[in-house]
Amino acid sequence: NGELIDGWRITGSLLIRAQNVVVRNSEVYTRIYNQASGVAYNGLVIVDTTVGPPTGNNGADTGSIGVCGYTARRVEIRNAPEGFRVGGYGYSGGRCGPVTIEDSFIKLMNVGCDHSDGISELDWRPNSSVFAHNTIDMRGVTCLTSPLYIGYGGVVRDNLLMGGAY
Repeated sequence: NGELIDGWRITGSLLIRAQNVVVRNSEVYTRIYNQASGVAYNGLVIVDTTVGPPTGNNGADTGSIGVCGYTARRVEIRNAPEGFRVGGYGYSGGRCGPVTIEDSFIKLMNVGCDHSDGISELDWRPNSSVFAHNTIDMRGVTCLTSPLYIGYGGVVRDNLLMGGAY
């Protein structure tokens, strides 16, 4: 608990299994997830970090960052079919904390025919999500859903959305 990951380059995935972890000034090629086997590890803060490889695609078919109880600030997601995942409330027995995603940049790409979303909010309660000041670029992605897939509400403010089906 309380670990600081600062300045790391991880060429695979980062699975967080501790509370209140901070990932800062780092690069993760596949994905960052903080929920496993029905346990939500809340308090994750990801700041000034890039997720996705410099070339190719990250291969993360269930989101590049997720899934609950986290804050992402000034995060870039690149070369990925899926951006942020928000959810898992029911899966973790209602123990998920709130999610805030702000000042971030998501650039998605085609990988086969994925169900691409920039931010996908699934199975989330209560309405405590905040999505503010983000840029989601889905131009050129041909098999997709939407830049924002919001199912349960929250605050959506001042985002730039480019491309997408609806």
